[in-house]
Amino acid sequence: MKLLLLSSVVATVATTTAFASDAAPSLWERLGGEETVRPLVSDIYDDHASDPLSAPYFGAHAFAKNTGNASHVKERVFQFFSAGIGGPHTYEGEDMVRAHKHMKIDEQAFHAVAYHVLSNMEKHSAGGRAEREEVLGILNSLKGQVQEGNRNQHAIAPAEPSAPLSLDPIATVHYILTRGIEKYIRSLPLPKTVSDVSTLSLDDWYNLFPLIVVVLSPLILVLFLQKVKEAHNLDKNSSGLFQFSRVFYSGYGPIGAAPFLLGYVPGALALLGAHWAGNWSWVTFVAGYVFLPILDLIVGEDSYNPTQEEEDRMKNNVWFRVVTWFYTPSYIATIIYAAHVINTRPELTPFEVAGITAGVGIAGGFGIGCVHEMIHRPHFYDLFNGIVATVFANYSHFWIEHLWGHHKHVATDEDPASSALGDDLYTFLVKDLYLSFNEALEIESGFQRKYNRPFYKNRILQGYTASAIIAAAIYYTFGARALYFYLAQGFVVALHIENANFIEHYGLRRNKRADGTYERPGWFHAWDTADRITNWFLFKIQRHPDHHTNAGRPYQILRTLPQSPTMPTGYAGMFVLSWFPPLWWAIMDPLVENAYNQRFKMESKGVVASAFPKGANNISSFFKLEGSDHFEKGSSPYSTGQAFHGIKKDLLENADDSESKTAGTKHKAS
Repeated sequence: MKLLLLSSVVATVATTTAFASDAAPSLWERLGGEETVRPLVSDIYDDHASDPLSAPYFGAHAFAKNTGNASHVKERVFQFFSAGIGGPHTYEGEDMVRAHKHMKIDEQAFHAVAYHVLSNMEKHSAGGRAEREEVLGILNSLKGQVQEGNRNQHAIAPAEPSAPLSLDPIATVHYILTRGIEKYIRSLPLPKTVSDVSTLSLDDWYNLFPLIVVVLSPLILVLFLQKVKEAHNLDKNSSGLFQFSRVFYSGYGPIGAAPFLLGYVPGALALLGAHWAGNWSWVTFVAGYVFLPILDLIVGEDSYNPTQEEEDRMKNNVWFRVVTWFYTPSYIATIIYAAHVINTRPELTPFEVAGITAGVGIAGGFGIGCVHEMIHRPHFYDLFNGIVATVFANYSHFWIEHLWGHHKHVATDEDPASSALGDDLYTFLVKDLYLSFNEALEIESGFQRKYNRPFYKNRILQGYTASAIIAAAIYYTFGARALYFYLAQGFVVALHIENANFIEHYGLRRNKRADGTYERPGWFHAWDTADRITNWFLFKIQRHPDHHTNAGRPYQILRTLPQSPTMPTGYAGMFVLSWFPPLWWAIMDPLVENAYNQRFKMESKGVVASAFPKGANNISSFFKLEGSDHFEKGSSPYSTGQAFHGIKKDLLENADDSESKTAGTKHKAS
């Protein structure tokens, strides 16, 4: 294991006493032997772990980066102390440099630790003034080795000029180019030789990752531009590793469902970020929006569509449901643990709290793929899990607007969640957040009036009341800072939901007929993305044209359509692109034009935008499985092939789907 900061004191003493005269009493004896040294070591460690100046290197949160716990570390350090100063105990472990090289111990922490050593020697009457002076002098002489992680082995470096505080952009750029980049590079644990690479810790690789991305950026850019080129060719699928493999489409057992466990990785990373804190508090962001987009570019598309026989087996395989059932409990657990960390660790900086908040929100945002699937499923248990997740995200109107607003009006100006050509993400978000909420209120109000329901049965009111109760519980259990975290993580989730809406239908519109109705959703009206990795993370929500044509198709049998408008990469990468509107327009506007050219070419051959995929059932949920809005009898998976798991084939309605018919005035999104 890597020894903690106390090892420096022990190693210092050991170095000195190794050359002591045999005739003189050993330092073990002069400090009082085991009766004194053992409690001395324990108290020094406890001071390290409780002092705000040194605590970031100690305590339970620090041990995730090592391999021991506090009692284990105390025992190992005690053994090291004994072995070095003539005591009876032996020690086997790393030397001081290797033990501390990744800890990046700063000046304040070092001086705090020195004080803890001296004060506890005084407290335990371990030796006298001469022994304390001896320990302090040798400790200072070896300070550079203890601070190896800061590359400060020989002397204290001159103070670096700080970044300019003014808003002068020229001064800021000048500082970054002349000082900032150099300072950043020098702070990295760059290996000096090939053999050094094997000694890099997980912390080192994490800190080096941004530099690795920068170095590889030309290759990443080439891969992305290749994907953009492929996205312009709508006569064939984009490329991918093993893109037509049937390995996960047999429909037998849990094998096909297993890859969707990747949907739980963002939550696991959010927990890790909260536990480790520091730069690790931002690990979910780094993994989700740097590493994952690169991985998508490398792995590419999963272009395989299951046969009818495979579809029958897959939709009747309970494992595809089971893999979704743990999302909501895991999301709740992530929120509670992060709130606990924020409450119990007051030393966390605003940077760390922001990272933890963003991490939990991003995990919830990635979870929308699973939540989206559950609110469309025909089972109440699945629907309930999906709704509970939206409650903990403080966004419980989403499922109502999505099922009976977005799916009815998708790819029209009447849908606030369908972005128009030329929209930028930021103005779209403001408009969409407001109009989608209003539309949900209108849908629910119509439902209330139709069935003469009392106000307290309003499902939006119930959802936000539940969210408020949860917020109050967070506040009373974990305090105000945790409450701010809880509210903020929900807002991050909401931004992810609407960011997804922005990219999913950008610039695509259904034609309006003479009677004022719209053509049914088909292959043209949503962006298709078959990238394998993000489809596993997001429960195939990226195969979006097939979903909007037939909302009853479960995620495992959604099809990818090469003729559909195709985005260059998966949602993770497209999210990042959308954050930079000029780059978004430069890439996507030509693809929109290309999609309309493809539509014109196909319509000239008699293939209209709603010609395929086969059938239509664009509104489907627990409340009504099929038959609403655009519907062709016998075309949905409920009435073709084998029955769904847990659903009788002749059970096509569970409740009146009146919500889709009772919305009031529609809003224009552009």
